[in-house]
Amino acid sequence: MDVNLDFITEDDILTDYRGTDKKVVIPEGIEGIDDGVFYKRADIESVVIPEGVVSIGNSAFFKCTSLTEINIPESVAIIESSAFYGCTGLKKIYIPAKVAMIDWRVFTKCTGLERIDVSEDNADYSSVDGVMFTKGGNVLRYYPAGRPGEEYTVPEGVLNISIFSFKSCHTLKYLTIPESVETIDPGVFDENTEITLRVKKHSPAYKYALEYNINFELV
Repeated sequence: MDVNLDFITEDDILTDYRGTDKKVVIPEGIEGIDDGVFYKRADIESVVIPEGVVSIGNSAFFKCTSLTEINIPESVAIIESSAFYGCTGLKKIYIPAKVAMIDWRVFTKCTGLERIDVSEDNADYSSVDGVMFTKGGNVLRYYPAGRPGEEYTVPEGVLNISIFSFKSCHTLKYLTIPESVETIDPGVFDENTEITLRVKKHSPAYKYALEYNINFELV
């Protein structure tokens, strides 16, 4: 059997990539992608991940800024922190049914990302109009930073807006937050954000805007 020296593995985990291909095809038989394997590989344009991979590690594709195409196979269950952080070339991503954990900052600063779609069969996450929520829609997890449009209304029934969910959303100018939202995590928005929140007076979102000095309008 041919040995591909571009891919370094240990116990079926991909631990390093030493190749120079712009279009990377990870070999069959890999069960996990280790932390930082493609860290800041700005030359890579596409990656094919084989079926059988269960986990994508911390910062695995961190700031792969030329990456425009990647598949997440049906076998993946875990996507760890910052896995796709700063992948500014990604336009869309699909979360398959078995993914049970998507950690913090996975899609943060993906400024070209227009939509996140989630399999309807996923038990833990969902998507509405390309925006990612927990299953049932109680928690807004990620708003794609490159989603077209200057306005967005958080759906009625959302209880929590999760940390990092609106980072680097430079196109978004107005965000309407319903009274159903009980908590908004610290760090949802960029520091010195220019976004304007549309809120009800005395609502949790109103109090959040005052606390963090964010522009707001009463509705």
